[in-house]
Amino acid sequence: MAIRGSSLASAIVPLGGPAGLPGQSTYAAWLALGNSGTLADFVAAQKGAPGITQDISAKSSRGHTTVADTNYQILTTDVDVGFTSITVPHIVKLCDVDAYPLGQDLVIGDESGTCSATNTITILVGDGTSDTIPQQSDGTIVLAYPYASVRLRRGAANIWKIV
Repeated sequence: MAIRGSSLASAIVPLGGPAGLPGQSTYAAWLALGNSGTLADFVAAQKGAPGITQDISAKSSRGHTTVADTNYQILTTDVDVGFTSITVPHIVKLCDVDAYPLGQDLVIGDESGTCSATNTITILVGDGTSDTIPQQSDGTIVLAYPYASVRLRRGAANIWKIV
């Protein structure tokens, strides 16, 4: 929302911000509500319920796999697969899409910056599955430049979707 023609549009706030209204500190208010303890106890009590930061942290620690210069078979527990070194072309084989968690994305990529037209990461549907990647006529995805990545999601039966 733009503020036009308002005195707020050109308001100048002094360095350090405007002075607050006189009153009790938050710590004093906490004590007045019947709590007891030191200022350190008050600060420790300010930790809230788990929220988005904790949720993201928990998810990011789950399923990250680093791959160092080798071929890789995707597991149903993988969420983020990152190549930390690539000196020759590599193949990644996807797990059976119907065994992968519904709604969970899978990211495969180069974290080293060494992926290239020569040293590629080729992603294939799993052996023995009838899985497909409809956006790719041959069911193959080739990453061929530094830091390239692809995000896949479980689609309908036997379908990996590029998202």
